[in-house]
Amino acid sequence: MVDIARTLEKDFYLQHPPDEKPRIAILSYSGASGIVTIDHMEKYGLTLARLSSQTQKRLEELFSTWMPVKKE
Repeated sequence: MVDIARTLEKDFYLQHPPDEKPRIAILSYSGASGIVTIDHMEKYGLTLARLSSQTQKRLEELFSTWMPVKKE
């Protein structure tokens, strides 16, 4: 949880196309909690964000080795 908090304090530039609704990225230390979160997002019509390669690289630099960065 500390690793996630440290990541959230970083200044990531958020953007979304003007003709689309914002998308949500999930940071989780557990695969199961990520799956439950995606289920709830689907239930409420929320959209999962696709991370750019630049964002993925930056997250990989911040995360511990036991927390791999996944695109989806």
